[in-house]
Amino acid sequence: MRRLSLWIGLVLAAGLAASRAAAPQLLAPGADLDEVIHANNRGAAFMEQFRHAQALEEFSKVTAKAPGWAPGFVNLGLAAFYARESERAGIAFREAVRIDPGLVQAQYGLGLLLKNEGKTDEALAPFEKARAIDPEDADILYNLGLLEARRRQFQEASTLLRRARQIDPNSVSIRYQLARALLQAGQSAEGQKEMAAYQKLAANPRFAVPTGNQYGEAGRYALVIIDYAGLGGPPPPARPIAVRFSEATDASGILFTHAGPGGDAWAPATAKIDGAGGRAARFGSGVAVGDLDGDGLPDLVFANADAQGTARPVIARNKGHWSFEEVGEASGVSFKGIGMGAALGDFDNDGDLDLYLTRLGGGALFENQGNGTFKEITARAGAVVTGFVLGASWVDLDHDGDLDLFLCRMPAPGSKGP
Repeated sequence: MRRLSLWIGLVLAAGLAASRAAAPQLLAPGADLDEVIHANNRGAAFMEQFRHAQALEEFSKVTAKAPGWAPGFVNLGLAAFYARESERAGIAFREAVRIDPGLVQAQYGLGLLLKNEGKTDEALAPFEKARAIDPEDADILYNLGLLEARRRQFQEASTLLRRARQIDPNSVSIRYQLARALLQAGQSAEGQKEMAAYQKLAANPRFAVPTGNQYGEAGRYALVIIDYAGLGGPPPPARPIAVRFSEATDASGILFTHAGPGGDAWAPATAKIDGAGGRAARFGSGVAVGDLDGDGLPDLVFANADAQGTARPVIARNKGHWSFEEVGEASGVSFKGIGMGAALGDFDNDGDLDLYLTRLGGGALFENQGNGTFKEITARAGAVVTGFVLGASWVDLDHDGDLDLFLCRMPAPGSKGP
């Protein structure tokens, strides 16, 4: 046991020594790694406080003690850039590129500097190199689109900015520059539509922060680097995963449009929603997601409601590649009315998902026949319920291995009972 412990200790010591071995190649003779890390951390803190002159002092210490560490020169370049010392920023960014041409922050920082100096053609090259390293960064694409628009290459600008918008649809700057590029390219209809989308976003305080010239506003690659793994020091905490969404309804083939009047269900009655079920229809409707036909792809079930009580649910079958087709009553699901909820669950333990739908007036249970078609068995299964049933959930309440059905009801609008 002692021999095993000794070998483990030797291996761990060798690993730590190897991780630090790269540091002397990057550090100046006699420089201390901890001092480099502390100076870099102080510089990063000053940048967050917009104290760029003090940050410059700290990053100058970093580059003097670690002249082979490209991130130190990126940080120095950023501090000089935001302190409006353009010449010093250019020297720092170019040194970072010389040391490590594959460091995306170095190429991006140099591109930002040249763009802000009005050197459009020169700025394109480092941004293109940054794009080659990370082709899916919205800020790189935005800056390239902006530069192409300056060169009056509006078609190319539109292509770049469309892709940027797809990655980050909530960026007001991307939306605005895309709208301008489209209008200048003569694509008036699309440009006006994009300008309307920009104006809607800009009116929302949550999204009305444009890409700007303050530290923290120019994209993730214009932030100081605090990853010390290349120096043999500790890496930074992992960044949160950025989850972005893009509108894909048109391409998906989903044509469903809710038939209800919309609006606040508790709003005072108006002529538009008076009458049979108008108030109730404002509470609807739900959607359920599950593999109905056993092909491994999630299908969709849309409950539906209208004031007249004639709306029908819609089932959209997943064809693969995120495209769908509506199968209508060929699925065997017929449930006309003021629909509210949809819940999928294998209540009979036969391996496929069954469907329960609710509406003003009750609910209905549809048994999956094993191929994505259904048969209505509400009465036979004892699942008859009356009243205004808003939602349904499948859950094993008594832990017997079988799914039970939990239903939520409320008094129908205008009535006092369930």
